[in-house]
Amino acid sequence: MVENMPVTHLKNCFPTALLLVVSAVLLVLMVGCQTRGEKENRLLAEEVMAIHDEAMAKMTLIHELKLQLEELAQTNGNEEIEQGIIALQQAHQGMMTWMRAYRQPIKEELDKVQTRQYLLAEKEKIVRVQVAIEAAIDRAQQLLSRQ
Repeated sequence: MVENMPVTHLKNCFPTALLLVVSAVLLVLMVGCQTRGEKENRLLAEEVMAIHDEAMAKMTLIHELKLQLEELAQTNGNEEIEQGIIALQQAHQGMMTWMRAYRQPIKEELDKVQTRQYLLAEKEKIVRVQVAIEAAIDRAQQLLSRQ
């Protein structure tokens, strides 16, 4: 089909085709830059939720350990056992508080930088919750192993 076109017609099409190619390349570059920040934020949000999920999976264990310590406190309660119960309650409450406060960022409301800052702060908070959960579980298990 191109073979039948006059050379002058092809020369007239060249600027338009070049403009389309340049526009397409620029669009790809702009979208690539935009999605890179969005992809990083999406991965960070997934990391935050993975930490949450790992810590959340221990809530049943916290409840079971708390019941065991409360039963133990009935028969030979002491300050150390009471502190173990309190640590479990606080770890549980820390998770509930974090979950009530956490909001998945909406990209229309925050720019990429604000989203990243928010997610980094939330990651720090949920890591603290996770550490408190693990410490409370370890403490309770040690107290129960002594009995």
